[in-house]
Amino acid sequence: MKAFRFSAEAALDLRKRQDEEAQRALAAAETLAQRAERARDDAQARLDATIAEASTREREAGALTWQVWYRNWIEGLRRDLARREHELQERRTEVRRCAARALEARRKRKSLERYRERSYEAWQDAVAHEEQQAMDELATLRFTRSREACGDNHGNERGQHHGRG
Repeated sequence: MKAFRFSAEAALDLRKRQDEEAQRALAAAETLAQRAERARDDAQARLDATIAEASTREREAGALTWQVWYRNWIEGLRRDLARREHELQERRTEVRRCAARALEARRKRKSLERYRERSYEAWQDAVAHEEQQAMDELATLRFTRSREACGDNHGNERGQHHGRG
């Protein structure tokens, strides 16, 4: 029998590549989301530190100019924090999209791999069946030949017994 050949091997190779690409895209999206989260956390820390510093300056009875400067600075930091939070949400959304694509690519790949396994098992069954048929045929031939060989000897003996009786 011919060697096993999976008819959808090209499709399986494509699914493997798609799965690997989806996994790489997911990893990249997760990396960007982690960076965005760190940037948001850093922006939050800068805002908190600036608010604390402004509060200290106010208690020192500083000039009105410093108070206005800190308020403006704090407002800029709040806008930066909001922008970072928005970017983080976009990155998390992208991670969810990439995760869904990666899951679908993995599902399609696994489906073809299971089909390949079932095809291989069917091929093995066919090979075993073919071998069994060949062995059965060989056994039948041997039996027939031995019967023919014994039949000539037994046939003569039987004929003689019937003739005497």
